[in-house]
Amino acid sequence: MSAADFEYLLNKIGPFIAKQDTNMRKCIPIQERLAVSCDGDKFSSLAYLFKFSKSTIATCIMEVCQALIQELREEVKTIVAKLSVEMAGSLQRLEYVVVETAGSLQILENVTAVTAGSLQILENLTGEMAGRGVTVQNRIIRRMELSIPKLTVRFNLVCGEVIKTESHH
Repeated sequence: MSAADFEYLLNKIGPFIAKQDTNMRKCIPIQERLAVSCDGDKFSSLAYLFKFSKSTIATCIMEVCQALIQELREEVKTIVAKLSVEMAGSLQRLEYVVVETAGSLQILENVTAVTAGSLQILENLTGEMAGRGVTVQNRIIRRMELSIPKLTVRFNLVCGEVIKTESHH
């Protein structure tokens, strides 16, 4: 816990856990009462560390917890409500992401299936060409069609070289 958080809690519950000195003994300061409660260690370890009896530690922890509940109840409700709203929004966004991801995966599956089909066609074409004595070595054959106003140019590219061009008016 940071020093600022400790001071905040001390200011909030200090008046509720403060005790008065008597003629017989001095009271345990509120800083020590809160520190004992915030430690979270075993009572025997706390008794050794703070030089209090186990029953005194138990009483301090009980009083601090009651004061925390009484003083911070509304703040905790507000924080929980805000967190619930934020979590609901996050879950809603997560649902959208899951749906979008599922859609993307479906598209990816379709692309994979189409690509697999294209690869099979390319393998068949390569096999046929190899069977005819034609070797295909890293050549990319593309058919492109450009539509320009009043002019359509069709050309085939083999490794970037124009083989045939036609123009229609």
